[in-house]
Amino acid sequence: MEIFTEDLLEDTTSLFAVEEQIYDGEVNMMFYHHHNHYEIMYMTHDKRLMCIGDRKYELNQNNVALLPPYLAHKATGIGSLTKRRILINFKKEFISDMLPDDSLFSIFNMETHVFEFDNETREKIRKYFEDILQIYLYDNFYKDYHLKLKLCELILLLNKKGVGEEIVKIDDDIAKKFTSIAHFINNNCHSKITLDMISSTFDIDKYQLSRQFKDYLGASFVTYVNTVRITRARRMMLNGLNNVTEIAFTNGFDSPTHFSRVFKNMTGKTPKQYMKELHAVMPKE
Repeated sequence: MEIFTEDLLEDTTSLFAVEEQIYDGEVNMMFYHHHNHYEIMYMTHDKRLMCIGDRKYELNQNNVALLPPYLAHKATGIGSLTKRRILINFKKEFISDMLPDDSLFSIFNMETHVFEFDNETREKIRKYFEDILQIYLYDNFYKDYHLKLKLCELILLLNKKGVGEEIVKIDDDIAKKFTSIAHFINNNCHSKITLDMISSTFDIDKYQLSRQFKDYLGASFVTYVNTVRITRARRMMLNGLNNVTEIAFTNGFDSPTHFSRVFKNMTGKTPKQYMKELHAVMPKE
C-alpha cells in the first residue's frame, strides 16, 4: 500500500522537532508524501533534487526549502557524495504566543519553495540551524524558550531578506511537460480527470504518459490525482469544513464512499475519524 502521509509530529503533544540527516550515495524517496506541520529544510552538504507540489528544484548547499502543512513533496539524491541536511519541523502553536499575528507564515505559502541567499545571509542562516540543532539535542531548563526564540528569529530573517532568490531547475522538455501536467491536475482536481484527457490536452501518447508519469511525478497517474485530492480535502477539514459529502464532490470524487475509501487508504483513518481527532486538538476559541 502506498502511504503518502508522513506526520512527524502526529503525537498531539509534540509541537517541535529537529532532525539531522547524514547519508552517502543516492537515497531516494519513492513517492510523494506530506505532513501536518511546517518544515524548514537546510542543505549543508552536496545537493538533492526535490519535487514540491508541481515543480522540480535542485537543492544545493546552503539552500533553504520552506514547506507548509499538506504540501506533497519528495526528494532524490544526486551523485555519490556525502550529504547532510537539517530539518526543522513545527506546528504553528509552538511559536504563536511569541508572534503578533500570522503574517510571518505567508512565506511558506509562496509560489516557490526553495531559495538561495547572499554569502552574509547564508552564514547567519547556517548558524541558526546549527544552534537550533544543538539546543534541541542537549536538554536544559530553558530549552523550549531558546528553541522558540531561535525559530522566530530565523523566520524573521527569512521574511526580512525576502526569502532569497528562486532556484527552479527544470532539466528538459519532457520534465517541463510533466510539470505542466501536474499543474493542470492541481488546478482541476475538483473535476473528472482521466488519462485520455491528459493525453489529449498535452499531446502526449497515452501509453508513453502512463509509463513516464511515475518517473517524473513520483507516483502512478491515479495515485497522484488521489494524493492531490486528499491533500485538498485535509486542508478543507483543517479550515473547519466537516461535511464529508461536500468535501468528496468538491474534490472530484464520484461518491462519499469512494472518497472515504481512498482517504483511509492514504491516511489510515476514515474522514470522520480524522476530523474527530483534528477537532480534539484544535484550540478552542
